[in-house]
Amino acid sequence: LLVGAFMIKAGQVTIGNLVTFMTYLDMLVWPLMAVGFLFNMVQRGSVSYERISQLLEQASDVEESSHPLTTISNGSLTYDINHFSYDKEETLTDIHFRLEKGQTLGLVGQTGSGKTSLIKLLLREYDVTDGAICLNNHNIKNYRLKDLRHLMGYVPQDQFLFATSILENVRFGNPKLSVEEVEAATRLSHVYNDIME
Repeated sequence: LLVGAFMIKAGQVTIGNLVTFMTYLDMLVWPLMAVGFLFNMVQRGSVSYERISQLLEQASDVEESSHPLTTISNGSLTYDINHFSYDKEETLTDIHFRLEKGQTLGLVGQTGSGKTSLIKLLLREYDVTDGAICLNNHNIKNYRLKDLRHLMGYVPQDQFLFATSILENVRFGNPKLSVEEVEAATRLSHVYNDIME
């Protein structure tokens, strides 16, 4: 602006030329800032993409059966675990019980006593190395992971919700659920009335 004032005084430009130049300059600033912002987002996105790619390329410790059982259904569940450890730290020892279809079991214990580990082993987030977990007298390692996990329902102790509707949060495990099925699920889990309040 100061240079423009000197140029007007010297007769090198007119006031109209200076106003036009300043208007164009103002119109150019925001797109340049947007390009800088976009470049910053691309840089952060590429770092995130690299990290996600590393995670996706990492081999899982849990392997699918080469000849999985073709059918899976609710039934008897048998835990026969001699030992289980995370990174050589003993977590579970001598866990032996059987649940028949329709039976329920409450797991009670101190933090770190292995309650969540029992569920993670059932979902095959980890595999039992010394012992077995059997569903309908078949080792759960013989089922496809997708089928086994589709059969199970698990509510972790640390709940989370995605920043979306309750409907979409309930549908997270199965996006094909109808509204009626979601309503039935919320009624079954006794949260329907809380949601409707």
